Amino acid sequence: MMKIDEFSKKFTQVLKDLVDVTPKAAIERLHPLIKEPGLAIGYSDPSDKCVLELLSKSLAEKKKIQINGKLVPFQTVDPTRYAAITFTSKEPVERVLFPYIPEGPLKPTIKVSAKNISFHNFCFCTPEYKKKYWQKIGYPMLGGDFNVPFDVTHDGLLIGMNLLHGLEVDGKRNEKYIEFVLIFGNSNLIPCDDAGIRDIAFTAFCSLVTGKKIEEDRWSFSEFLKNLETPIEQNVLLLGSYNSEKDEEDFDKLKSRLTSFGYNGFMLKDSQDVPIQSNIEKLLTATICSCFVIVLDSQPSGHIAELDKLLSLRFRPVIIVRHKGAKPSTFFLEDTIASDDNFRIAEVSEISNTELLPHIKWAREKTAKQIKRYDKINSWRE
Repeated sequence: MMKIDEFSKKFTQVLKDLVDVTPKAAIERLHPLIKEPGLAIGYSDPSDKCVLELLSKSLAEKKKIQINGKLVPFQTVDPTRYAAITFTSKEPVERVLFPYIPEGPLKPTIKVSAKNISFHNFCFCTPEYKKKYWQKIGYPMLGGDFNVPFDVTHDGLLIGMNLLHGLEVDGKRNEKYIEFVLIFGNSNLIPCDDAGIRDIAFTAFCSLVTGKKIEEDRWSFSEFLKNLETPIEQNVLLLGSYNSEKDEEDFDKLKSRLTSFGYNGFMLKDSQDVPIQSNIEKLLTATICSCFVIVLDSQPSGHIAELDKLLSLRFRPVIIVRHKGAKPSTFFLEDTIASDDNFRIAEVSEISNTELLPHIKWAREKTAKQIKRYDKINSWRE
């Protein structure tokens, strides 16, 4: 069984890893919670409910954090990581989240008794409170005769993002804004394996991009060449066999996974042909206009010749994706690929965010080192 403090460390590390592989231009679209990590507050209560609440730096600096009745100042050492506070609460988690709730029984609006119930962009308040204070709030309202938004039962798991709660107590206005919260009905529901933790982190990361679900990008390489609207650091060239249905499905998955990380995956065949341009020139142009290259190596095709050219030029980091147990499409280049530090072989059981993440992180780190090296050599870049 994993405790909330250990889960908090691993969960926030995955979020940091995701930011590390995200292009700068895409980071600008992210929720402040991801761009400027502040505080991770993890705690459990006497009933074994567990909570992880994340706050952005700006919100953490304003918040008065109380732990069992004592104020704790917010402090951070590393601006790229969440500062962590973990504790065992003497009060129910609902009273920690909403400390202004009056004494007496808790009256929840919603009971959460199933796993992975998600609330995104909701306001919780009574009709009277809405009429008095929140008439112009654009979020959907959930109201009634209650004093707490939700009660997560023993078997429930709630994922909450961008939630507002308002309650008037003795004529005083009380409000709480929750940027992100996970509530586990009991500690046994906290995922112990890295894959389970990453799944929840991916859900949070993708949902916190401008408060919307990430949709498939309709960007095309030919349009990019015409107007250069898309920054090069967001483009990823996809090479491989374009002719089989299975490969087509895998390319669609690669594009979708890259989109969730903030990249635009494009295939060489989608590039508009320029009459005077040779096939090699077309490959070079596409490579130069990308931050790294992914080669889906499933069966022999024209990508073997493309790999040979990439090995000699070494313009960009190259990730060779193969399904586990599959043989290289050519053994002739395999020893050169395996010994070249600009290439990385990724054997995956499936094309998922979880399995692609470490390889994309490697490519980003390679690119960052290359930029620093060129900046140091080329003095005019300062």
